[in-house]
Amino acid sequence: MALLSHHLSFAGFSALPRRHPFPYTSTARRRILRCIRVFSMEESSKTGPRYTNRLATEHSPYLLQHAHNPVDWYPWGDEAFEKARKRAVPIFLSIGYSTCHWCHVMEVESFENDEIARMLNEWFVSIKVDREERPDVDKVS
Repeated sequence: MALLSHHLSFAGFSALPRRHPFPYTSTARRRILRCIRVFSMEESSKTGPRYTNRLATEHSPYLLQHAHNPVDWYPWGDEAFEKARKRAVPIFLSIGYSTCHWCHVMEVESFENDEIARMLNEWFVSIKVDREERPDVDKVS
């Protein structure tokens, strides 16, 4: 018995394959974690979202993810371009997709920041595009 426990404590455990604590692909992990994050934000916010912008009426999961940013987002379309012409300001174009790590980093560090949102809203017309729905937008013709 002592030989067996010695074998397990030294050779056995080192020879066993290490299992990842979260045995899903990285894409599945990100989606699950994003769902948990969104659910926890909804649960913690009893008064509802502080901001709602035009993306709240869109169907894309990526655009809906940004519907409660303080940035006054427009979806890609004539309304945004007409607004930029009338105000004589440039377009701030943000192209991303729902499983993009850096898109989520930008949202948390920039687009959820009230001061950055204030500057974007004052100096630009901000357009958010889902690359998965509009792959043509970032192609040069």
